[in-house]
Amino acid sequence: MASSFGWGSVGSPVQGTMAEDDAAGAVASSSGNKDAMPSWATPPAQKPPPKADEGNGDGGSKGAGGGKADEGQGDKKKKKKDEKEPTQREIHVRMDDLSRREMAVKEREDYVKELERKLKDGGIEVKPKNWPKCKPILYHDISAEVPTPLQPLCKAGYSLWMLSVASYLFNFIAVCIMFFMGTASLACWFFSALATVIGVFCS
Repeated sequence: MASSFGWGSVGSPVQGTMAEDDAAGAVASSSGNKDAMPSWATPPAQKPPPKADEGNGDGGSKGAGGGKADEGQGDKKKKKKDEKEPTQREIHVRMDDLSRREMAVKEREDYVKELERKLKDGGIEVKPKNWPKCKPILYHDISAEVPTPLQPLCKAGYSLWMLSVASYLFNFIAVCIMFFMGTASLACWFFSALATVIGVFCS
């Protein structure tokens, strides 16, 4: 009974063979699992560390940009140093120049305002009377109204006119004396008076 059902000494080889088969299957399954592992069981692949050259390249580009900026700032500083600050004397000269220009502009504005006022009034400028000096009846000023090149000629003509007026007056006074003394006729006195009036007021 024991021998037929594998008990005792007869059944031990069978159990040994079964144990060997189980061990072989476990080994095969372990080898198969090693060959084909599921995707979720695989660890993530580690990225390789960045190369030193790449990092140095980016840093080099940044360093170059920083170097250009530093150079630009250095050039600005040099330009500012090269520009000399104005001295106190130059400042005073500029201020004097500005004040002169302001005065010239103000004079022009006053002149324009005066012209505008004259135009509004009719364009006639009333000048003060200054001739003759004993009793001024009119305005006379050769240096102010006559151009400089023509002033000598005008002064010579004025002198001749004054001489002719003096001669007319002298003639009239002489004829009056002769008339009152009885040596001159009334016609002579009349013609001398007429010549004096015409010669003085119409000359």
